[in-house]
This record gives sequence, C-alpha cells and structure tokens, in this order.
Amino acid sequence: MAVVCLALLFTSNATAVTDSFLSLSSPLTTNNQIWFTLAGESEVNYVIEASSDLQSWSPVSTNSASGISRLISIELAAEATFYRVRRSILPVFNAAITAKQGIDFKGTSISVDSYDSADPAYSTNGVYDPTKRKAGGDLLSGDGLLNVQNATVKGRLWTGPTAPPPAISLGSVGDLNWNGPGIEPGWLRNDFRFAIPDVLQPFSSGLLPGTITGAGGVVTNIVGSTNYMINGNFTLRGGDVLYVSGKARVFVTGNFTMQSGGGKSSLIRITQNSTLQLFVGGANSTFTSVDTVGNDVSFQYYGLPTNTSLAWIGNSSYVGTIYAPEASVILGAGGSSAMDFQGAVVADSFSFNGHFSFHYDENLRRIGPAR
Repeated sequence: MAVVCLALLFTSNATAVTDSFLSLSSPLTTNNQIWFTLAGESEVNYVIEASSDLQSWSPVSTNSASGISRLISIELAAEATFYRVRRSILPVFNAAITAKQGIDFKGTSISVDSYDSADPAYSTNGVYDPTKRKAGGDLLSGDGLLNVQNATVKGRLWTGPTAPPPAISLGSVGDLNWNGPGIEPGWLRNDFRFAIPDVLQPFSSGLLPGTITGAGGVVTNIVGSTNYMINGNFTLRGGDVLYVSGKARVFVTGNFTMQSGGGKSSLIRITQNSTLQLFVGGANSTFTSVDTVGNDVSFQYYGLPTNTSLAWIGNSSYVGTIYAPEASVILGAGGSSAMDFQGAVVADSFSFNGHFSFHYDENLRRIGPAR
C-alpha cells in the first residue's frame, strides 16, 4: 500500500500555497488494521481519504484530536489502497497576535482582550466596547519568546513544543475574572503550530492614484474600486491623505512611508462601505494614522516576503489587520499617549512600545481571509 499526503490549497489569493506541517507516515498493518501517524496543527480537524486508483477519493475517517501528532487506525482494505489527508479551510486571523519568532511587551499599561464586531452582545455598533469585552485575546508564538512582563492579557498563551516558558513579571494571563499575577491554570499551551504562507505579488500592472494638490502643496491621493500599482517607494508627507472610496487594492513595490510634519500627520482615510488592501514589497513600512468607519477588513495590510519591518507610530485608534509573515512589527513609539488597536496581526516577530490596548475581533474568523 502507498500513502499520499495532500495539503489543501489556501483560498486567499493574497497568500501562497503551503502547509508544511501536514504529513502522513508510512503505514503499518496489524490485526486487519492499518496504522499511521498524522502530523499537523493542533485544534484542527483532518479527513483521511482512500483511493484504489488515485483518481476517485472517498473519506474513511475524520480525526478531531487536538494534538499536533495523532495515531490513525483504519480497517485494512481488501485491495491495494492509497491514503491522503486534507483539512478544511481555516481562518488566517485565528488569534489576536500570531508570531513565528516572538512577542515582546516593552511598554507599560498594556492590555489585550477581544470582542466580536458581529455580535451586539460583545460589541456596540460593531466597535469594541470595554463593558462587553471577551477573553479571546490569544497570543501565539512559535519560538515561544513571549515577554509578557506587566501586561494584562485576557486570553491564552500558546507556544511551540520546544519553546521556553513565557517571561511574566507582575502581569496576568487568563479569563476576565483572573487578576493574577501570573498565568491562570490551563491558559498556557505548548503545542502551537500554524502554517503561515507568504504573500504573493497581487498583480503586475495597475493604475496610479489620482491626485489633488491643495494649499501648501498638501496632496490627496484618491483610489477607488480597481488595482493601483506604484513602482518604487510611496510616501505620504505631513498633511497628505490617501483617500479610499471603493474597493481598492494598492501594490507598492518599494517602501511605504507615512510622515508627520508642520504639526500634521499623514492620513489614510477609508470611507463608508470602502476597503483598502495594501500590499508592500519594500523592506520598510511606517504608519501614522488610519481612519476608517468600517469593520476590521476595511483596512488589510499584506507584506510580501521582502517586507521585513513595519512600524505603527500613530496616536489614534487603528481598526484593521496586518499580515506580514517576514516582518518585525512594532506598534507604538513610546511616550505617554495611549494607543488602541482593533483587529489582528500575523508577523515574524511583534513588539509593543508605550501605552497600548489591543482588541482582537473574533469576527475575523468568519469574514477575514482564509488559508
């Protein structure tokens, strides 16, 4: 008999096809049973399918175990049979913060929790409400370099199988009624695995944004429901605006930079019922302020494999998502200003600076991109 492994294709056209954790071992037979080991992600259901001709496949078993390694047994077939494994479509943003290498809370007065923009019991008009918060602000770190320190995390910590224990000073990690210090029993897991695909180049040609130059040389860049491509760097100076009216996709092949100057910050303004998918291929991205009246998918940032650094230094609320698997993501620039983030982040590494509140929107599991 032979064993064939199939990794289900990622459904988001922004990400590459990969599922490096999914595999089946060579089979063993005993007592009219075939046995093999399935390696995959934790908390994921897998379907085992069989075929005698590699053409027609039928499900023979569904495994719902929670571990990353599962022992599978199936009744031995009378004829030579091939087996493969597949999984269902999964959300990309399944936690507040997912990092391959580490999560570091460098600031003070940092808190993480969750809400649900689709459920009025856990949000108000689709926006985070502290009186309706949930304890779903999970932090996932493959290498386990979780430096929680004095932060308050209403959610779980999830590290890789060989990761060191998280560093916690006077902070707390647990349910809404847990005040610590330390981690509430049962709220730390060490079997984290998460296939994080790279971002594909979204398109090879597109329009340039329309521009209007106002007083003092301030520029308003206007994009609507089409593809826009900027070859090279794209900079918004102090006072400049990227104005989004429609379903816009913008690809910047170089660096994306938002600056402040003359007492004004640059701004991304996303109007009602509009969305912006921003793809960046350059090494660096810097953000000051993103103004949106929509939910967390109104602004979606995608960093290509060459995008290795992203800094958000604004001092206003941010509603959106960041998916930059090869980037070091830094939120906040220190100081006394309190900052607020509603959405989710996937990155290579992640760190907070300053005073920060992070609110994960659990609705992203339904409306966000899939893998």
